[in-house]
Amino acid sequence: YNPLSLSSKERHAIIDNLENGEFGKGMDSKIGKAILERLNEHELITSSQVKKIQYMHSTLQIEHILPQKYNKVAKWIEEWNEDDAELWMHRLGNLVLLNQKLNSKISNGHFVEKIKH
Repeated sequence: YNPLSLSSKERHAIIDNLENGEFGKGMDSKIGKAILERLNEHELITSSQVKKIQYMHSTLQIEHILPQKYNKVAKWIEEWNEDDAELWMHRLGNLVLLNQKLNSKISNGHFVEKIKH
């Protein structure tokens, strides 16, 4: 018995929450940021860039790839209907961590512009 092991039911609940949870708004945005930070840390550690970790915690913010105000940008309106946008807006797959300066710069820009950064 390992006290840190998860039961099958617990694993399924976590996977379901990761797949369907909304981590980009309200109190859940703190959870979303923590998950993204851990994923980012893992990537930095495996790529031998550990020194960047502490600096990043104080400067990173959640950015929505599909902006929360997508309906103010013609390109986004062309590609997303309201139902799909509402469904995916706050999911982990639509969230990235950016520093505040870059986040402000790219704001509600289109995906093609965002991936350049």
